[in-house]
Amino acid sequence: YTPSFDPLASFLDYYAFMFIATELDTWDYMGGTSFFDRAVELSDIGKDSDWPQGWDDRWKKARKIKNNQYLRSMRFNFFRAQDELMEEKIDINLVKNSMDTFYENLKEIDEKLGSNKETLKFLEAYHINIAKLLASLKIWEGLELLKVYDYDHKKVYESYLKN
Repeated sequence: YTPSFDPLASFLDYYAFMFIATELDTWDYMGGTSFFDRAVELSDIGKDSDWPQGWDDRWKKARKIKNNQYLRSMRFNFFRAQDELMEEKIDINLVKNSMDTFYENLKEIDEKLGSNKETLKFLEAYHINIAKLLASLKIWEGLELLKVYDYDHKKVYESYLKN
């Protein structure tokens, strides 16, 4: 990382910040905020540089993901539940509460943002694990919502609703 703007290095730094921010969000609630901020700041510099092409889009993307508190919370709670299931002594209440919050966040995304590209990318990667977890916790309304929201994986969600 270099604090001065360089077209290639700054481009790579931007994506590193975005990756780190997204990863930190899975370990700590809103843990990636400072890295999303750095990506936004770097995009501001890029927009005002001699090489502004693409930096406005990167700025919008970083702000859009950073400000989507529902998706960030949804991811955190899913991974929190997954991590708890790996523990020697599982706190099932923590798992249930995390996935209840996951479902509430998904409802908020659906109501306030509608179809959201970043949310659909997350669901693309984890839809089977999410469906298994929701079904095992009997959060049927979550599977019903996913069946409509994530239409590409409707058959997966339906299969868990039938069992």
